[in-house]
Amino acid sequence: GGQMNAQAAGYGAFAGGDFLYAIGGQGDIPNVQTMSAELTTTPPTLGNIQAFTPGLNTPRIDVGATVQSGYFYVVGGTTTGNVVLNTFEYVLY
Repeated sequence: GGQMNAQAAGYGAFAGGDFLYAIGGQGDIPNVQTMSAELTTTPPTLGNIQAFTPGLNTPRIDVGATVQSGYFYVVGGTTTGNVVLNTFEYVLY
């Protein structure tokens, strides 16, 4: 596993199956990377942080995010050059 940047911003976040997922922005920079982190106990922390695929097709930051029927949906946000997006992407988790 790796580590998420403690000062990262702009992610869309999801919870599912004892994992937290972050998709999109990284440190105020539009990104395609997707990360997952397992919830662990004693004390409650995040562990086993790693990238998973597929990620996003378009680099995004400051996205809207939701989960429905086993899919993560990421909506809008901005991309490189501060271009506002009116598209969405989804991935099966």
